[in-house]
Amino acid sequence: MVVKQGEILESTLWIALRIMEERSNLLKKMEDDNNKKGLSRMAASYREKGEDIQFHVDKMKDILFATQNTL
Repeated sequence: MVVKQGEILESTLWIALRIMEERSNLLKKMEDDNNKKGLSRMAASYREKGEDIQFHVDKMKDILFATQNTL
């Protein structure tokens, strides 16, 4: 079975995207948990990290959807 290099690249990017989305979701949960405990500084730290990852998730989605079936 011959797989095109572009297909491998696309598959790898989709997997990376899912991992990043899971990380973003975990950070959101940690933010919420710390807010409930009254730990606002920790919550803010998790929120900032989550926002940073979400920025990259959104950019990766833009790229993947724009290049779908062209890799």
